[in-house]
Amino acid sequence: MMLSRSAKKIYWMGRDLEWAEFVALYSRVQYENLMDLPARQSKEDLLESILHVADAQENYFSVHSQLKAEDVLTFICIEEANPNSVLAYVDRVREMARGARDGLSLELWEYVNRFYHTMNSYSTERLHREGIQGFAGAIESNSCRIKGYIHNNMLRNEAWMLFSLGMYMERAFLITRTLLHQMQAIATQESSGQNGPDESYQFALLLGSIGGYEMFKQGYQKNASRKLALDFLLLNTEFPKSVVHTLTSIHTILKDLHAARQEQESALQSTSHTILSQCQDFTPGDQAESTVDFLKKTLANLHALAGQLEQTYLKF
Repeated sequence: MMLSRSAKKIYWMGRDLEWAEFVALYSRVQYENLMDLPARQSKEDLLESILHVADAQENYFSVHSQLKAEDVLTFICIEEANPNSVLAYVDRVREMARGARDGLSLELWEYVNRFYHTMNSYSTERLHREGIQGFAGAIESNSCRIKGYIHNNMLRNEAWMLFSLGMYMERAFLITRTLLHQMQAIATQESSGQNGPDESYQFALLLGSIGGYEMFKQGYQKNASRKLALDFLLLNTEFPKSVVHTLTSIHTILKDLHAARQEQESALQSTSHTILSQCQDFTPGDQAESTVDFLKKTLANLHALAGQLEQTYLKF
């Protein structure tokens, strides 16, 4: 059985790596669309959405008085004053891996260490010269390399289970928070009677920002709409970033972890099953407010599940 200290670090290594990859991808796709916006879609809305997904609004406006594309880019990617910068999360991935070396192979540590040194070579000048494409591309490729090594080479032991739990837990949080932000904006427009940006464009951009647009087109063979995008990102059992898919993975890994420790079914398993069932039973309606309420409840449930997991397996 793995020591709780090492278990916690491997779990958070999975969460932090997923966070860095997700925010880099989301920022890249949103940023690339700044110069080609349709009617009623403002540049400020896109920049605010990047800051929201990166949980950086408060920190950004404590340093900057207004939204500027280059300032947001620097702040999100490498700004030392931003504890939630992508680079800060890469640093945390390495620190978590360093603290759990006994549970990781030498090859995996070398992949993580190389990732850290590659990204820490970025200066503000280099970032603006290469743009978000170069920076985010390096994050995405290194993250995929690390995940690929873990998937293809690690024993299906506690270290693998805990890394996977962290990755899926963070993914569920990020998808739910991102959808909630989008649906809250739509609900505000509906309640005020305002005409917002074209929803087909909005949800196509959201799907692309999450890395799901091509799979959405392949699976549904239709243009993006609110109902179809919500179905895909919340309920699709075949898309590995959907909330239902991530919750199914979490529940399965928890069962395997209990079996490996020869434990009876716990409250943690029961909680994960309840959240999964509630999501599977949800049907996106025509009113944005009902979806907002569901996403808020799901987010609260995820926080409860994560807290329960920490108390059960990661407390030391």
